[in-house]
This record gives sequence, structure tokens and C-alpha cells, in this order.
Amino acid sequence: TFTNKAAEEMRERVHQLRGTSGLPLWLSTFHAAGARLLRREADALRLSPQFVIYDTADQLSLMKQCAQELKIDQELYAPQTIMRRISALKNDLIDADTFLRDAGDFGLDEVVARVYPLYQRTLRDPGRGATSGIHFAGVLQRLGIADAVKDKTVLWPGGYAAEAIVKGQAELCVHQISEILPVKGVTLVGPLPRELQKITTYSAAVATRAATPETARAFIAFVTRPTFKPKFVVAGLDYRE
Repeated sequence: TFTNKAAEEMRERVHQLRGTSGLPLWLSTFHAAGARLLRREADALRLSPQFVIYDTADQLSLMKQCAQELKIDQELYAPQTIMRRISALKNDLIDADTFLRDAGDFGLDEVVARVYPLYQRTLRDPGRGATSGIHFAGVLQRLGIADAVKDKTVLWPGGYAAEAIVKGQAELCVHQISEILPVKGVTLVGPLPRELQKITTYSAAVATRAATPETARAFIAFVTRPTFKPKFVVAGLDYRE
């Protein structure tokens, strides 16, 4: 199915019909099932099981970054247009190498043939394509200083970027607060202005077929108590009801 609500209803009906002893079944949205398969077979696909699924805004930001690196006129060839063309190619199972071999040598085809391989490499390179790095690159563009600081900035390849400061490899890092606080030897200056932040929201729920739903509910109730809020703050997380 294509909606979480429908998937939940399907799970409840199967549970009522077969009980907990039924055959192991996947009842989920199309996208959730696809993501589950990809994570399970990540090694065969040369992917990390912890891969990140980019939303439209992340994809567009990365596309703008690639177009800028290749010095493509983004007024003549809008990043949205290039992104739609690449998406169509992927839907037709045409990879970057195949398109590069068959593409025309002028117009949009020529531009896509240049961007597509770089876009794919950047997606697979955690140092270039990490969500935090892409977001901050977009922030620099919005502030109008991307070109001025280009030679002084680097997208750090995974892990705790703040460790680069401790090792003397950087003077400033921008990362998730929860990824900065565990690193000793750095000082947290504070969050970016709210209009420049990228907020990641985590929610909790109890599975319909949970073996011990009472235990799960008790845990959720425990960590959502007002007295537990300071622990989230210490961890760099913003607790909200």
C-alpha cells in the first residue's frame, strides 16, 4: 500500500485473522518495504546499511552543489530540470555510465551527462554527500558567502566532525549538536538561527504485534516525563511534547 494508515490497518486485520503465530509477513507501505530490502541487501549494492534517504529539498541542494562545481549556468539549466531528467533516467534503469555513452553532445543532454556521474559519486561519498554537509552548503549559498569561503571549507567524511578541531585540522565545525557534545576539547557556541536550521524529528510508537506492548509503553512514558527533559538537553536534543 502507499499510506501508513492503510498498512497499519492491514497489519491489524492479519493479526486478528492469524494471531501472533502466523507466517512472517511484511505489511507496510511500498516505500518502507523497498527501504527495508535495500538495507538488507546493502552489501550486494555496495551501500552502507545506514544509508540516508534524501527528501526533495536535500536532492535539490545537492544538485545545485554539483551544478556549481561544474560551473553550469543555473539560470539556463535549472537544477530542478536537471534533477527531473536524472530521476526519469533512473526510473528507466539508465545509469550514469550508460547515459554518458549515449547522450547527445549539446543542450540539456550534454549538461545531464556531466552532472549525473558527479551527482551519483557525491551521493555515495559521505564526506561530500552527508546530510549535514549538504544542508550547511545550502546555508552558505543562502547567506551569499559560498564562493568567498569555498577554499576554506570542507565537508567532513563522516564521524564526529568536531574531532577535526581537537586534532588541529579545523578551527570551526558546523554539525548536529548531539554530534558535537560528546567530543571533549571543543566548545559549543550555540545553534544556528532557527530559520537556518535543519530539524530532525524523532517519534515513538508501539508496534501492533509487539510481544510486550506494556513494557514499550512504560519505556515511552518514562522518557517523556518532564523530569527527563534535562537529559535530552544535555545530549543536544530538543524535547517537545
